[in-house]
Amino acid sequence: MTTLNDIQEISTALKNCKTEKIKILHKFLFGSLGDRSNRKRIREFIGFDFQVDSEEFEKKLESVDELFSLDELITICNILNISFDGSKPEVSKRILSFLCNLEALAETSRADFDESDVDEETANDFEKENKKAILSEVKVQIKEILPCSVKRSVICSVVMCSVKRNVICSVMQIRFMICNLLISIEALSLRILV
Repeated sequence: MTTLNDIQEISTALKNCKTEKIKILHKFLFGSLGDRSNRKRIREFIGFDFQVDSEEFEKKLESVDELFSLDELITICNILNISFDGSKPEVSKRILSFLCNLEALAETSRADFDESDVDEETANDFEKENKKAILSEVKVQIKEILPCSVKRSVICSVVMCSVKRNVICSVMQIRFMICNLLISIEALSLRILV
């Protein structure tokens, strides 16, 4: 029998979630906020023992609609790694349906995980190549424009910008920074002369 802990993404989420979020999921599963053993009980949860079209399902669905806000249902969706699109009744029905059939939840979770891994790797490679291209272009432009003593500090600030903040500085932003730097240098040289 599949438990929530057997699903890798949910197991990770249960380890990393804040206690307030765990309490919301515990209340959904067991009807109470619980105590210190919440995570353990949630990990061992094997699914509801009723079917999707049963009377018990409809009763649970009604109580969920009364007891939980849409924000709380979205929190549960995030922990369970399922979509939270739609209205409150649609979201609560989706959660409850998956919790009646943990095998389907595991399959959905694995499919989403596999696709996102490929997409993230491709996006990361593209982002790295893009950063390298922009950085080399900026370095060339800096070498053409600035005197030697200023080049070093500007190149260092460009590298720090792309590494520390994990942001690609566009060429226009760099040109703007260079213009401001040149104006500052000119202003300083004028002060020294006066």
